[in-house]
Amino acid sequence: MGKRILDVGVVDHFLDASSSERWLHGRLCGVAKKCLGVDVLTDELEQLRLLGYDVRNADLTRGPLDETFDIIVMGEIIEHIEQPGSLLRNAATMLDEGGVVVLTTPNPWYVNVIIKHLLNAVPFTESADHVSWYDASSLYELGQRCGLQLYRYTGVRDAAARTFPGRVLFQIAPLLITLRLNQCLFAKTIIYEFRRISRG
Repeated sequence: MGKRILDVGVVDHFLDASSSERWLHGRLCGVAKKCLGVDVLTDELEQLRLLGYDVRNADLTRGPLDETFDIIVMGEIIEHIEQPGSLLRNAATMLDEGGVVVLTTPNPWYVNVIIKHLLNAVPFTESADHVSWYDASSLYELGQRCGLQLYRYTGVRDAAARTFPGRVLFQIAPLLITLRLNQCLFAKTIIYEFRRISRG
């Protein structure tokens, strides 16, 4: 790939994540020319530093880093923070010409969430430390206000339904999609991609 990548929220909640082959930062390091990770979890960052990773303690809602990147990755963090606008605005200033911000966040229109609400399984909590839900419309508007243009979003399908009704629903999902049901209904997470808005 040969890109300069910034991974925001590198710790991925717990240090144990770094021992998994699915750890996002480890995978990014494998393809990047340079991969810098930032987070606010000081102790975990120190452990990652001892393992040889290029990581820094930085809260990007308070200000940008004094460098630029080809790709800024924000995996499952925007739903945790109180100042999403500050985060995206600072990301826009750190983006190289032609660069991309890639963020993922849970899908509020995921069929599992809808069913739990329909069945009155409340209070439904995706995660105790989430403070917001985002969809394409709200992220498009938020991006515009922060100097970023949302140009693509893609659902990540969840194939691991735990209940029998859930497994049946996901088995017939392809048929339902051909009948014009929105395929994002079956996506637990959505990947959003932004470019910097040109001021020229």
